[in-house]
Amino acid sequence: MYMVFARNKVPRHSIIEDVLGLNHLASFTPLPGNRLMRLPGKIRGGVTTIYADKHPFAGGKDHYSLYFEEPDRMKVELVAP
Repeated sequence: MYMVFARNKVPRHSIIEDVLGLNHLASFTPLPGNRLMRLPGKIRGGVTTIYADKHPFAGGKDHYSLYFEEPDRMKVELVAP
């Protein structure tokens, strides 16, 4: 598992600050990439697939990954070999 941090513009007290924060959690999965491709149709329980238009290469070329947002709005990435 790894954590991805990013800088974001956040409005605070009528000014916009450049703040570093947790962007999402990522975890490696033993599923091969071709099985990860079929996973979005099987996710249930209020979980939303994000970047569906780029799936399974939302992380870049030759980088099998599935991004989703769970009910508390935490973004999670599954990465396949």
